[in-house]
Amino acid sequence: MNTFKTHLLAAILVAVSSLATAQGQSVGSLSGTVLDQSTQSPLNGAKILVDGTSLETVTHRGGSFFLSGIPAGSITLRVSYLGLSTTSVSVDIVPNETATVEVALGNVVIDLEPYTVSGTQVGTARALNLQRSNPTLSNVVAADAIGRFPDQNAAEALNRLPGVSIERDQGEGRFVVIRGIDPNLNAVAIDGVKLASPGTGERATLLDTIPSDTLQTLEVYKSTLPSQPGDSVGGYINIKTPSAFDENRAIRRIELQTNYSDLVSEWNGKVAGAFSHIFADGNVGWMINASYEKRTFGSDNNESDTWELEEGDDGSEGYATGAVEFREYDLERTRTGISTSLEFEPSADRYYYIRASWNEYEDTETRNLVELAPDAFTQISPNSFVGVDTEVVREMKDRTEQMRIFATSAGGVHEFSSGKLDYRIAFSSADEETPSDFETVFEFDGVSDIRFHNTNSPKLSIEHVGGDDLFDASAYEFDGIELASQIVSEEDLSAEINYTHQFTGGLLQSLQMGLLMRGKEKDSDLTVSESDDNPSFADSLNGNVFQNARDPFRTALPYVALNFTDRFREQQDAFAMEFNEVDSTIEDFNSTEDVFATYVMGTAQIAGWELITGVRLESTDFETSGFVYNDEEESIEAVSGSNSYSNLLPGLHLKRVIDENKIIRFSINQTIARPNFEQTFPNAEIEGNEVTVGNPDLDPLESLNVDLSFEYYLEPVGIFSVAAFYKDIDNFIYEQVNQGSFGDITDAEITSFRNGDSGSILGLELAFQRQLTFLPAPFDGLGIYANLTLTDSEATVLPPEPGESTRDLPFIKQSDLIGNLALTYENDDLFVRLSYTYRDDYLDELGAEGFEDRYMKAHGQWDLSMFYNLSDQLKIFANVINLGDEPLRAYYGESERLAQFESYGWSLTAGLKWSY
Repeated sequence: MNTFKTHLLAAILVAVSSLATAQGQSVGSLSGTVLDQSTQSPLNGAKILVDGTSLETVTHRGGSFFLSGIPAGSITLRVSYLGLSTTSVSVDIVPNETATVEVALGNVVIDLEPYTVSGTQVGTARALNLQRSNPTLSNVVAADAIGRFPDQNAAEALNRLPGVSIERDQGEGRFVVIRGIDPNLNAVAIDGVKLASPGTGERATLLDTIPSDTLQTLEVYKSTLPSQPGDSVGGYINIKTPSAFDENRAIRRIELQTNYSDLVSEWNGKVAGAFSHIFADGNVGWMINASYEKRTFGSDNNESDTWELEEGDDGSEGYATGAVEFREYDLERTRTGISTSLEFEPSADRYYYIRASWNEYEDTETRNLVELAPDAFTQISPNSFVGVDTEVVREMKDRTEQMRIFATSAGGVHEFSSGKLDYRIAFSSADEETPSDFETVFEFDGVSDIRFHNTNSPKLSIEHVGGDDLFDASAYEFDGIELASQIVSEEDLSAEINYTHQFTGGLLQSLQMGLLMRGKEKDSDLTVSESDDNPSFADSLNGNVFQNARDPFRTALPYVALNFTDRFREQQDAFAMEFNEVDSTIEDFNSTEDVFATYVMGTAQIAGWELITGVRLESTDFETSGFVYNDEEESIEAVSGSNSYSNLLPGLHLKRVIDENKIIRFSINQTIARPNFEQTFPNAEIEGNEVTVGNPDLDPLESLNVDLSFEYYLEPVGIFSVAAFYKDIDNFIYEQVNQGSFGDITDAEITSFRNGDSGSILGLELAFQRQLTFLPAPFDGLGIYANLTLTDSEATVLPPEPGESTRDLPFIKQSDLIGNLALTYENDDLFVRLSYTYRDDYLDELGAEGFEDRYMKAHGQWDLSMFYNLSDQLKIFANVINLGDEPLRAYYGESERLAQFESYGWSLTAGLKWSY
């Protein structure tokens, strides 16, 4: 890979030098607006081309565009937009002056009949036009289309795109996986501002924090330019919020929604709105989007430890596990999102803005858990075993958790007759605050034998076969209480400036260069107190039993009452809580990261190909501090670590527009992914010869990415595309147990993170989207949306001890098959969509040995969406989510036995949308 980078960098430098042979020429500029003729709505993503030259651009928000470096004289401007007819306009260009033009595009004519793009096709057309005009391979979903799916947050909306899948938490999409790459290896931004992450040790952005109502477009760049973030091995996600200039009128929208969860039989609701105003002769625009939702839901869960081949006391043999848990979750989630912008456009060549986005969700969660841990086994069969002298524990957790993400930016754009300067200063912060995490434990005081049934299925069941009475609440004695609070915060401050110079004559169209400086700080502070003392009311579970539990797995074991938290607070002094110094310190850390990036990038037209080539340099300085705890010495000591590295990231991108609707793209580039914070903090915990420690010396993951794609945009609105991709990855990071030395311990068993050897991912993406307008009425309202991604990956994992064999495994989070299918029907007033998303099995966590590897089972989910227009301004809608009650399932590799089963039930949303 290093040899390739050297050769590619040399080729880029030679290419940029040879292309910069532009000849001076008398030039002017052109600014304008492109509108839909029938609605007078501005068109974002329309393509602008100057006939007879290589000059082209696309419209931005408000349908506006600015084109510099145009040869003086009379020119013909060709304007195209999927779903509307292409139009040519003559314009006179005067040297050193800016001409203006307004272009209105009419409806497409099919078989001599006018075809009007309306309804959901408006959003589809907007997304496809933006996708078509982007210089590299990307996928886009627009707000109009997001609203037609039952997606509650940004992650779920992105899940509809080719090659994109999601990780779920409590049934909701949370993290986005692009082409099977771990979410921590993606770059995520709002309006170009890279987002901080509220997770304890993660870089992945919790996109379930961001409600879908506050979004305008979601863009996924699968091949990144030198001008885009270098730490985007999977891809670069840019979330755009609405602007007052998106439409040439004031915007007023209100949505009222009710929601229902079948599992808990609870109703709640949501309210959302958008308001904008344009004033000062159309030069100033202000907009605010807001959304608030309250949702009560839950999940039914059972989990187990790893399964091993065991020999029972009676000589029987088979798979058994050392612990099984049955859990019942009840949650109340509130999600709030606000985005706002103030924009000033004093002239066609000047633009200034201030934007801000604030998103929060708060979970109030109660979890009732029973853990059954056998001491020995007997009567082991392929489908059951008896756990002898099984330890039984009942736990109740009552936790409040808040996740917040804030981003703000201020900047401007200056257009010149020969170029453009843009600049921005931005700040993003995120925090995960747990003000109260209460957990109480009652332990069964007795001896019991339990038969575990259905051990080869994802839904285990139990049967009491001997010993003391498990079902007597008074047999469960108070064991202890833990009360914790934690705040994890991350702040990210950045400043950047970019300059683009336009050339006329010669091969080189433009030369762009830029600088970025970013400082990040991540901090975690945990406080834990505990006690095993209690007042008399808590002596046993008797009198503290939850009477209306769902008991989803029919264990019939007594549950801990949910109001036990209130009783604890009323008599907290009697529990004699004591501060736990070790637990309150060992997870505390502080990490800082400074990044300096610079790039140069040239764009040229060569023999009908658009060529973009350049190189990006990213330098990283990292410092971290934490604590080491030695259990034997009962000591806590401060510890620190640091690292620094620089990465040169060359890239070459080719685009061939065969005609307005057919595009070939090819790219080869280098990207990186910095280690997660939890992987690099220096905290260590020593228990005898067992050591758990972070690794500040980790190298960043490096990836060489190759993409080849063909896009065929179908009239009036649709697409067929195929894309092949390959990633050659070095230094991937994983956790492993190794034998070695740690301090004075020579035979230590060290659990830490390390860089792997190498790996690769090979994949193919297919996508098709079209309205079947060629069918006779009423079937001409039918439409199909489908995509399929096939991948094959392999990663070589180093052995835990020298001399042992390496292991070849798939990449973590990578599924062999990802797919989406949606069937739609639409007429003037009615829209119906039945959609299905599928993700194949994937490796979720790597164990020390094969039987400890944890895999997620394939997941396929059906959703139904319906809209009806009561008038031009008022719509009613209903969505049914997870129609088939698809659960989350996980299993252990070699045994293929249960790791986790979690069911959520189906849910319903319905309401009204008003717009003016």
